[in-house]
Amino acid sequence: KETSSLEGIGGLLGWDEMTMMPPQAAASRAAQKAALASVIYSKQTDPEIGALLARIQSADAKDLDELQKATVREAARAYRKATSVSDELVRKESELGSKGYHAWVKARQEKDWSIFAPVLKEWIAARRERAAMIDSLRPVYDVLADDYSASLTAERITEIFDEVKEGLVPLLTEVLEKGKAPDNSWLQGDFDTDKQAALCKEVAVALGFDLDKGRLDVSVHPFTGGAHPTDVRMTTRFKPHDIMEGLTGAIHETGHALYEQGRNLELDGLPVNAAAGMAIHESQSLLWERMVGLSR
Repeated sequence: KETSSLEGIGGLLGWDEMTMMPPQAAASRAAQKAALASVIYSKQTDPEIGALLARIQSADAKDLDELQKATVREAARAYRKATSVSDELVRKESELGSKGYHAWVKARQEKDWSIFAPVLKEWIAARRERAAMIDSLRPVYDVLADDYSASLTAERITEIFDEVKEGLVPLLTEVLEKGKAPDNSWLQGDFDTDKQAALCKEVAVALGFDLDKGRLDVSVHPFTGGAHPTDVRMTTRFKPHDIMEGLTGAIHETGHALYEQGRNLELDGLPVNAAAGMAIHESQSLLWERMVGLSR
């Protein structure tokens, strides 16, 4: 639970960095996040955890219920990965995350890819280093994809895409050839961004978002983060002449936020209560954005 709380602090540092933090604080924030990442790493790799897991795993599995088995499985998976990498790499990744974000913001503003490219190159190198430390015999992509969806591989992703293409490509072709674009001119105009923000909050609440356990702010790119199911932070962005930019972003992030607010408080801090992966997370955000927000 202590590690989970520290990770929550990291989530709030990241949220603040992308919403409220003054620009000149970028370097100090990167150092803060790297220091915190190192503390979390030391707790995640504590040898006592390994010894405890070894004792539990050597015991008769019949003595554990399904929840306990899942908790041990997820804890062992996290411990194996954490102990495979170095503290130095963990700090480097954290610093590059902050450095890369601010480089991306500047590159976006100035429409200059060269500002972001060098940091991206460093990031890719660091991720390759991580993959090699965890399992040098498996493809890099497969090792890293496992962080986002357990046991996911490039081969499996290709199989899924191929299956989806069978129905999607003919449908898309037919829509492009015979479909009629809807008249959305009424969505273009001059929309006060404060009123847009109020509308987005109203819609989020209507979908189930609890403002007593979260908030909606503005960032360069919409995201959902925070520290706990009782403290979920989501953002969107607004364009004065396009009301759908902010609204669809808010609905999408509400899907993520509902998932986070719905996590079981009775399992607070246990690895089994972490998000089940980005595939599930994105399924919730896209369900609300596409199936509800953009439906008839």
